[in-house]
Amino acid sequence: MNIVVLNRSDWLDERKVRLVDRRADHIRSVLRAAVGDSIRVGQLNGDLGQGRISALDADAVVLEVDLNQPPPPRHRFDIVLALPRPKVLRRLFRTVAEYGWPTFT
Repeated sequence: MNIVVLNRSDWLDERKVRLVDRRADHIRSVLRAAVGDSIRVGQLNGDLGQGRISALDADAVVLEVDLNQPPPPRHRFDIVLALPRPKVLRRLFRTVAEYGWPTFT
């Protein structure tokens, strides 16, 4: 994960977030983060920032979050496609979603 995406339900208060799902597993096992480490975080459909790990155990990861950067701007163009084969169309949906294009025709 490049950025840990935060949902509204993750917030404990205005500065702390508690993660107990696959994001917490990823922070522990893949990033191998420790208490005091900083990771990139972002609110779903909101701002970006840094999260400092304040507690880490087998059940949860608690982050102190500072969201101080606006999200990057959206692409200013649309994708126009002819109708591809269904297998290719599934791949295109994934690619379009990864790049964050808001619309395609």
